[in-house]
Amino acid sequence: AESSPPVSGSAVDTTMPSVKLGDIYKKDGLQVTYGSYRFCRQYKSGSSQITAKSGNVLLVVDFRVKNTRRSKRKIELGNKKIDGNNYQPGISILENMGLNYLDTTLKSGGSEEAVLIFEMSKDKKKASQISLTVSRGGRQAVVQLR
Repeated sequence: AESSPPVSGSAVDTTMPSVKLGDIYKKDGLQVTYGSYRFCRQYKSGSSQITAKSGNVLLVVDFRVKNTRRSKRKIELGNKKIDGNNYQPGISILENMGLNYLDTTLKSGGSEEAVLIFEMSKDKKKASQISLTVSRGGRQAVVQLR
């Protein structure tokens, strides 16, 4: 099967300095590490699930978030883009609200799994490249998913 070209749009804002994902939240006392991604029609967590509309798929991106401070920390995170296109992450069904609306308190040294869930056209699955741009505080990190 042939793969299609990368999803169109500029993934990087050239006016904003690029840093590693781990550096985006470092000054906030957080370590955010990319894990993996997958496309699926349904995403389940416990007894809840999210289902993509007809003709769409869910892009699920897994992360681990760790509090590196010596005290407990309330956490809320910032904006994300997929290949330069603005997709609103869906409402998370995870207890900690996922990475898209992460709203949790981590004890010192504590960590949690978090996800971003985006609904998009199923033809995006065939893109030869997929990248996620996370921006915060005038800086951005580009994570190559594929």
